[in-house]
Amino acid sequence: MRWMIPPVVLLLALLSCSPATGDPPATVAAKKSDGTESPCGKVVSAIGYAAFSLVPAGQEESQKFDDDARGRLSYVWGTVQRYGPQLPQALQQQQETLRRTTQGLSPADTPHEEQVKLLREYRAAAEAVTKGCA
Repeated sequence: MRWMIPPVVLLLALLSCSPATGDPPATVAAKKSDGTESPCGKVVSAIGYAAFSLVPAGQEESQKFDDDARGRLSYVWGTVQRYGPQLPQALQQQQETLRRTTQGLSPADTPHEEQVKLLREYRAAAEAVTKGCA
């Protein structure tokens, strides 16, 4: 009797062998003409990376600020530290808000009420940067 591997199993096996990176995905539109990613692309990518751990807008009270959420927000903080000053001048106030709010959201000992307030401010600035970089 012959064993036959279903095609779906083979496809899944091949896909699981593809290299994966821990870097957040970048968008094609965020690339400069030389193929490198722009500061806007870096910051918007970090914002998108953090969004995976955040509850939908309007539900901030129920947000769990666990290691995953705080770690991703810390990633945004680091990205904004590095690339925020290079964002367009019109977005400098928003990048400062991103820097301040993510710095406050990252520590585990920030009171929940403060985290909720900061998350709402973060969301407004993140949306403005995302739209401004489009």
